[in-house]
Formats: sequence, structure tokens, C-alpha cells
Amino acid sequence: MSSSSTKTSSRINFVEPDMDNGCETGSCELAKLFYNKNERVLQRLRFRRELSNFYIATFADWATPAVIGNPNLHRTFSQVLFALVNDGKVLRISNSRLNWVNNCSHRQQNHRQQNHRQQNHRQQNHRQQNHRHEHHQHSSQDHHQ
Repeated sequence: MSSSSTKTSSRINFVEPDMDNGCETGSCELAKLFYNKNERVLQRLRFRRELSNFYIATFADWATPAVIGNPNLHRTFSQVLFALVNDGKVLRISNSRLNWVNNCSHRQQNHRQQNHRQQNHRQQNHRQQNHRHEHHQHSSQDHHQ
């Protein structure tokens, strides 16, 4: 890491939170941008230090020119990290270990549960229709005797 990126990151001021969840709007915007542009790589990172280094080293690659050119829009890594956890809800941290929330598998799981419920509902309706049909056949046979 170059000393210029260290100097740059150390000059970033903490910005007071302005949201009910304790996050700050600019940090949330940076967190979304950072996550969306780097999701596949981020999912492979396992420790907070790795994530911090990656955030600082790649800032110029994923941040917009408007953000890069305006230091007032820069946020500390800790504020962006806090936003990933508390606003984006894509990450949990335990003892500096990262636990990424796999939103895709969560959606697939919900989709599977929904399909399972629909399938059970269809099977239940089919059984009820068969039961009514059998009941109707028995009562019409009784009627004909």
C-alpha cells in the first residue's frame, strides 16, 4: 500500500449519522456502490483487514468520478463497513471474521418455499376434488339401487 493512500484515508473525517439505523447517507451510498461493483470478489474475503485493504486499494476503480473528485463525499472505511452491516444487511462480522449474507440463495430459498407451498396447495385441492368425485359416485350409485 502506498503512503498516499494511507494519507488519503487518514484525512477522511467521520460524518455524523443521519439515519434511524445509525448509518450516514453518504456511507450507505458508498457501501452500495462498493458492494454492487465488487460483490464477487468481496464474497471471497474472510477478514475485516482484507476488506479494509481492498476498499482503500480499489477506491479509484469503483467510486464514481464525482465522488473521487470531491473529498467531502469520501467516508471512512469503518462508516462504510457499518453501512454494509446495518443498512445493506449483506454482511455480519464476528471477531474480525466476515460472514457475507448470500442474498441470492436467500431469494432462491424463498422461491423454493413458495413453490413447495403452491405444490402442496395443488395436491390438497386435487385430493379434495377426488374425494368429492368419489363421494358423488357413491351417492349416485346408492340413488340408482
